Amino acid sequence: MARSKRWVVDAQSPILLREVLAKIGADASALSDGRVFVDRVRAARTDTNLTPGSVVEVFLPTTPSGAERPAILARRGGIIAAYKPAGVPTIPDQRGTSDTLLAFVARETGRREPSEVHTSSRLDTEVSGVVLLAIDEPARRLLGAAREQGEYQRHYIALSTVVPTPEQGLCEAPIGRASDPRKRRIGGPEAVPAATRYRTAAVTPHCAMIAAEPQTGRTHQIRLHLSHCGAPLIGDPAYGGKRSIVLPTGAVRELPRIALHAAWVRLKDWRVEAEVPRELRTLWEGLGGNDGDWDGALQ
Repeated sequence: MARSKRWVVDAQSPILLREVLAKIGADASALSDGRVFVDRVRAARTDTNLTPGSVVEVFLPTTPSGAERPAILARRGGIIAAYKPAGVPTIPDQRGTSDTLLAFVARETGRREPSEVHTSSRLDTEVSGVVLLAIDEPARRLLGAAREQGEYQRHYIALSTVVPTPEQGLCEAPIGRASDPRKRRIGGPEAVPAATRYRTAAVTPHCAMIAAEPQTGRTHQIRLHLSHCGAPLIGDPAYGGKRSIVLPTGAVRELPRIALHAAWVRLKDWRVEAEVPRELRTLWEGLGGNDGDWDGALQ
């Protein structure tokens, strides 16, 4: 299925964006959702003049019917602890604003716009777990100060088909930009310091369960660092992981998301947990693990 509708302006005279949207068959919600781009820049007005050669692209909503939805887990003042399912973006991307975690929290807390909500961390779209967000300025300052003072801890659980080398430690490989702007890489001319503490919590003949805590907040940090240690995550082909695993019996285990879950966040004396999703528990058991193994990884 196409992810977007695309139109190249070939008229000899300027044409308005709303006229192109009518030709494409896009409704007004596409613009208000932030899903309309002109020459790769998000459009804001339907009366924008387009010139010959301009490319209009309208991205389609992607939240599937019946998919898991975000939820408010806890609240302390202006700080919201929310659950973000895999498949839901944390912040607006090309697919718009209405189906993001920011938009959900804005609606649930009575904010007029998603821009009034600020996230303290960004989980990748295909990653699940706890996210702390601020809905007012005092909360935003408190979160910032807690990070600077080392009073903000994030704990993740990951699954890989390979045990990392070494089995536990602190990965401090710097992270830089890749040639693909959607990805990152280890090293490179613009690399910045990054650190992830990790340990192997449980192992089966087909899978390793890894607990990880980022000490810095770089894009794709845990995914990159574990791949750098020889343990790319299941469901993460961007960094060497596999979506499908074939067992010696011939059985196939698949995961349509990245096997990474932000299990809990601690802010000073406040800890909020997000239950490990069923699809990760099912995968682990299918690869020879026990349900009780998660308890050790959550510590």
